Amino acid sequence: MKKFTISIFILLSSFGYSQSIEKDSLTQSRIDNPLAVQVGLQGSIFTSLDDNFISQAYSQDIGFNLVARFGIKEFIGIGLNYNRHEFKIDDSRFFGSNFPTSRFHSFMIFAYYQQPIYKNLTAELKFGLFDSTIKNRGTLKTGNLKYNLSGVITGLNMVCYLSDKKVIGISFGANVHFSLSETIETAPAEQNFINKNIFSTLNLGIVIGN
Repeated sequence: MKKFTISIFILLSSFGYSQSIEKDSLTQSRIDNPLAVQVGLQGSIFTSLDDNFISQAYSQDIGFNLVARFGIKEFIGIGLNYNRHEFKIDDSRFFGSNFPTSRFHSFMIFAYYQQPIYKNLTAELKFGLFDSTIKNRGTLKTGNLKYNLSGVITGLNMVCYLSDKKVIGISFGANVHFSLSETIETAPAEQNFINKNIFSTLNLGIVIGN
């Protein structure tokens, strides 16, 4: 039993040592080459996190997400993100038949920190600002109506690289948007319904670069 325990201890120690070497080598690589560029294209699902105007007025569809990251020091960098979705008006009481479809697009700038977790798996935390617009597309008679949203964004992203070179990977993540836009004046009972907008985008796709 004693020999078995010693063998397990040696095995775990060896595993931890090899993981430490792998992590240290990746860290050293980032230290030696801190400037890095990574681009990604992802499918995106939009979902509202509140019972509010956005969740009831629109029926969301799958959109796309474009992201670019620029590493500036080891695992730290800045990023740019563009997200777009096509909506349908889900409840005619808000716009009647004058605005049959809508388009959501959002531009984000964020700072990020990446942390290797296990072998080819890396986690990323981000925090930044966003500016979004819901463009309600109307008829020739009514024209278009825009609803602007801006605020802060936070998110978690996971990248699983397909090889040890860590150049191409599969990316999955979520961004949560907290709108801090000026409130629209309305009845007190509907203030939260109209103005309290927290929504998320779930993104799955491919990234290239390291």
